[in-house]
Amino acid sequence: LSGRVVAGPVSGANVTVMPLLNTGALGSSLGSGTTDSQGYFSFDISGYVGPAVVLAQGGEYVDEATGNTIVADDLEMASLVVLTGAEEQTAHVTAATTIAARRATVLATDPTIDALAALENGVAMVEEYYGIAGILTTLPADLTAGAVVAGPAAEYGALNAGFSQLADDRGI
Repeated sequence: LSGRVVAGPVSGANVTVMPLLNTGALGSSLGSGTTDSQGYFSFDISGYVGPAVVLAQGGEYVDEATGNTIVADDLEMASLVVLTGAEEQTAHVTAATTIAARRATVLATDPTIDALAALENGVAMVEEYYGIAGILTTLPADLTAGAVVAGPAAEYGALNAGFSQLADDRGI
């Protein structure tokens, strides 16, 4: 599994993948690693097929709204992935995927909704609400890095930057 943790690239975050159970609980770790200086992670996962949560904790990043370096020991972000057993899968971790993951874990507590449906519903809710498709696999553009080509990655980057600005406006 590979991807990037983005709140501005988050370096030094601990990334763990766990199955999303039909109870909404998370199973035991399937694999883990640490993000590099640009927020990228990659590690092997084998032996599990189904919905999973990618949890990123801690790390350091440059806030997109303020330009300040944030050492975020208490940072916790999440994403979702349907593990298929394929060798290469991608799951990026952003503010939007964190909202989707939180929604999915709540939905999975409903005994009439299985974990896969909960995952799909959580993602669909965020994508429809914010008008951004592919939140799990599209890498948001870094709007602080210069010119950005218009398209889904730029729109997703703008959404991330907007979340950052909102947090700054609210003193979070």
